[in-house]
Amino acid sequence: MSESDLQSELSFKSSSSILNIIKRFSATEKVIFGVLVILAGITAIVMAVRASDIFKVEVPAYGGTLKEGLIGLPRTINPILSITDVDRDIGALVYSGLMKYDGDNLVPDLALSYSISPDGLTYDFKLRPDARFQDGTAVTADDIEFTITKIQDLVLKSPHRADWVNVAVNKISSTEIQFILKQPYSPFLSNTTIDSFSANITSNLSVLDLTR
Repeated sequence: MSESDLQSELSFKSSSSILNIIKRFSATEKVIFGVLVILAGITAIVMAVRASDIFKVEVPAYGGTLKEGLIGLPRTINPILSITDVDRDIGALVYSGLMKYDGDNLVPDLALSYSISPDGLTYDFKLRPDARFQDGTAVTADDIEFTITKIQDLVLKSPHRADWVNVAVNKISSTEIQFILKQPYSPFLSNTTIDSFSANITSNLSVLDLTR
């Protein structure tokens, strides 16, 4: 007799012996045994579902529409003049900054990478080559420089001006911008989350147009 035949015979005998034992049960014992089998089955299903929930990874479906409600009316969607929560929320949907918050962490947005000098005074940013405005034009260092210089403009009275006082803005190339501080300021990186807009579109606008 082969090993597989032997295993099959042992399995058959084991099953037969279990059935014989069950047949010897009284009516009460059969009821109790049936209840225990049902409980064991339910327990196994519950454990399988919980294990599935633990290891399951939710994947968002593609497409659809997200509707977000805001309390209040926007005063402006110009990022250098936004001051209310509504203004900032709308601006975040329209514009992007060099950096952005991902939860409590600062991560690059328009920036591809950045570096900080050992003395904490110089911040160099390289822009993503695929960074684009909604009209498809590339985001360049000119746009970043234009945005910051407008924030620093006393005439515009930007509420964000205090974050950029005494900060020198140097355009290194079309894809690299540099900020130089007069003294170290560790939270400065959060200032670069300020949204930027196109210098080509807004450079010819008057101060009145920019403040609308």
